[in-house]
Amino acid sequence: MAISKYLLAKVKKDTPELNPDIANGLVGKYMRYVVEYIDKVWKVAAKDFPKGLTYEGCTRCSPYEEYLCDKRKKDSKKVVDTSRSDIYLMRYDFKFNGNPLPPKYIYLPFVRDAASIVLSGSTFFISPILSDVVLSFEQDNVFVKLLRDKFKIERVVHNVVVGDRIQPYSVVWANTYHMSPSKRPTNMLYKANMSLMHFLLCRYGFTQSFKVFGNCSPVVVDGPIDTEMYPPKDWVVFKSTGYKPKTISNKLDYTPSQIRVAVKRAELSPMVQSMIAGFFYIVDHFPSRIKVEYLDNTRLWKTLLGHLIFGSKPSEGKLHDDADDHIQSLQEYIDQIMKARFKSIGIEVDSIFEFFAIAIRDFNDWIIAAKTKANSLYDKELSVLLDMLMPITMNIFKLLFKLRGANKGGLTEKEVINAFNKTLTQKVIFNLTKQTNGVSSMSYSGDNKCMKITTTIVPQKNTNGRSKEAQSLNDPTKRLHVSFSEVGGFIHLTESNITGENKINPHIRLTSENKIIRNEDLRAVLDNVQTMIQRD
Repeated sequence: MAISKYLLAKVKKDTPELNPDIANGLVGKYMRYVVEYIDKVWKVAAKDFPKGLTYEGCTRCSPYEEYLCDKRKKDSKKVVDTSRSDIYLMRYDFKFNGNPLPPKYIYLPFVRDAASIVLSGSTFFISPILSDVVLSFEQDNVFVKLLRDKFKIERVVHNVVVGDRIQPYSVVWANTYHMSPSKRPTNMLYKANMSLMHFLLCRYGFTQSFKVFGNCSPVVVDGPIDTEMYPPKDWVVFKSTGYKPKTISNKLDYTPSQIRVAVKRAELSPMVQSMIAGFFYIVDHFPSRIKVEYLDNTRLWKTLLGHLIFGSKPSEGKLHDDADDHIQSLQEYIDQIMKARFKSIGIEVDSIFEFFAIAIRDFNDWIIAAKTKANSLYDKELSVLLDMLMPITMNIFKLLFKLRGANKGGLTEKEVINAFNKTLTQKVIFNLTKQTNGVSSMSYSGDNKCMKITTTIVPQKNTNGRSKEAQSLNDPTKRLHVSFSEVGGFIHLTESNITGENKINPHIRLTSENKIIRNEDLRAVLDNVQTMIQRD
């Protein structure tokens, strides 16, 4: 018996429509733009190339060109890998002082139905990353995802004497210099963290840092403050507690610094206090090195930063130069792409140092807000190209860093070619399977890709390198939130995922930038439910 047209119309009316992009695989939609994306990254990087080096564009190689460019040899014979890989070869052209350089070749991936990809004969599936835009606010840190790097911003408590009282402050820090375990220095004399205030001092010096970001002009003296000249009713005086930090080696003698910082009460703000706390955090680790007359000398701050990164064995000149290279590289972190992404979340910055200043000011507020938002799937985006192509983009920016290091004495064509050869790996895309970027090998016997494959997503916290402790049930991200019902797959609960956040609702709506759009018809009732289940 045929089903009545009335009944079919009723079912269709009451059944929400699938989002075709989600159902068919969001990754497949955006993988068509891989060539344009990498080309854009090259153009962004090229703006910071050393003088004389230019990026000339890219072309897709023919199968014959690809065969000729495959350099694998064994016993003086060319070896061809006959196992299937869903990749194609791109040629990237450069010039140095107007002369063409040997082209560089990089394999780019493509995907098949249901975002499947074959690499060396093995089939994998690529899932979007459900992430915050640029900043991810977690329980005790803020994860920053830039085009050129990813790092965490954290805090450590440091005591400072304010007037005649000891006051604890949060000093915000980030490890922006990534070093392999084998290259990390041993027997570090100073194990302090790299505070964000230290980066500001390296870039601007003391006076300019407080003028630009604190809107104040502190008075710094070596010894007691003249109370007649700076009366306590108008000025607040800060000084070191005099205690040796535990992060300083016992091999070093310690004499507390006598530096005092006086700030007008009218100019005293939470931002200024946080900056002063960061300043004394450095002073307490290097009391004998930091003198009033050198506070505006950025060479001092860079040398001390070198001690924290590279240890104290290299010469002072070497420590300064290496730290200066790092500061120079940080200046390039906020490019046109990242400016737009920061602006989309209400943060307008032109440099990474401006962002560091904002982090110093707002970090505590971010962490407080994270306690109520850490478990929410709202206000997030589904990221594809940024995460998937990270192995390639990181190689491009590593090249930029290597070129900058080689440029100190003036670049030669040979040095440029060597930097390209040592940095750009033709088949770096095969590293996809070694990283937590949404690439996995799933097994599924059904014929509906939407049920398991294309609705699978990866929460960003699973790509942040969080510890097992952070994944415990005490984690705020594991608390119940109504967004799990609207955005996630609450009917797909497993032992390893008790919230359903690794699945996305196939009916969800997205903006053109792949941001989650809430259903306004459900907002009132869901917000009411959230108030009932919200933990204090």
